[in-house]
Amino acid sequence: MIQDAKAAIIANPRAGRGKALGLYGPMKPALEDALAPAEFHVTTGPAQATKITQTALKRGASQIAVFGGDGTLNEVVNGFFEEGRLINPDAELLIVMAGTGSDFVRSFPAQAGQKPSVEELLSRPSRFIDIGKANYAASFSARRDHYFTNVFSWGLSSLAGSSANIWSLPALGGGRYAYMIPSLLHGVLFQNQLVRMSIDDGPIEETVINTLSVCNGQFFGGGMRMAPLARLDDGEFDLVLIKDVNLLDLTRQFPKIYRGEHLGHRKIEYQRIRKIEISSVQGRNSNLPLNLDGEMHGTLPVSIEILPSALRIRI
Repeated sequence: MIQDAKAAIIANPRAGRGKALGLYGPMKPALEDALAPAEFHVTTGPAQATKITQTALKRGASQIAVFGGDGTLNEVVNGFFEEGRLINPDAELLIVMAGTGSDFVRSFPAQAGQKPSVEELLSRPSRFIDIGKANYAASFSARRDHYFTNVFSWGLSSLAGSSANIWSLPALGGGRYAYMIPSLLHGVLFQNQLVRMSIDDGPIEETVINTLSVCNGQFFGGGMRMAPLARLDDGEFDLVLIKDVNLLDLTRQFPKIYRGEHLGHRKIEYQRIRKIEISSVQGRNSNLPLNLDGEMHGTLPVSIEILPSALRIRI
């Protein structure tokens, strides 16, 4: 590492089946010139991007650049925090999305699918976005914080997300089928789940759900427009509950969900929130993992809150 580096550039060679590394290589010389003194890292394993980010920020870096998909971005964003606080509130995150799904960037239509030059990236205006914070059960006695930029989801999406990460299906349709196929296959046997929820410190209610999504951005699952009204900078989540639907209902709704035309369905509820607490009922469904930006972490119970305008980004 460079002792006085003011920037750290992080690339995930596996993201997008090598797409991220393909963008990183040609842009590296220009980044060296524009962000000097800078240090460069190509990750070799899970969670490494988090540690690299934390170390760089503690040593005085004011800019972090990431080349990767939604999972790599999530790792880097978590590296901005330690013990519940931003390590450097003034630091900026530069984002070059190059993953299988790249759902986060879809909320920025002008940037989605682009391959910007370093000069173009640095000339774009920076903006502050909200960040989600999830506090969840990491073991029988321990709880852990994890941050997300895009979407928290639980239910059928837990199984679909886990399988999508393991199966490594071809990135057809911008990653759409890598998520859709596991959703339909797991949907055959999946039992809708009874959970307890408290929204914005309100009363506890029990409800049966298929999928629960707490959305900061609009998209997840390779282009599934779960929250078409969501904004990343409005200080609120968009909560979408797909309730007690059967497989036939879900199959019929899939095309509408990808188009963002599903919110009027009688078994789909939508509201804007700032905080939600979710727990299982009588020990049921405790084995389903939490889907945070497409990565699986912990189990219920979970408490989720929004951190308004928490992170400055350039994308």
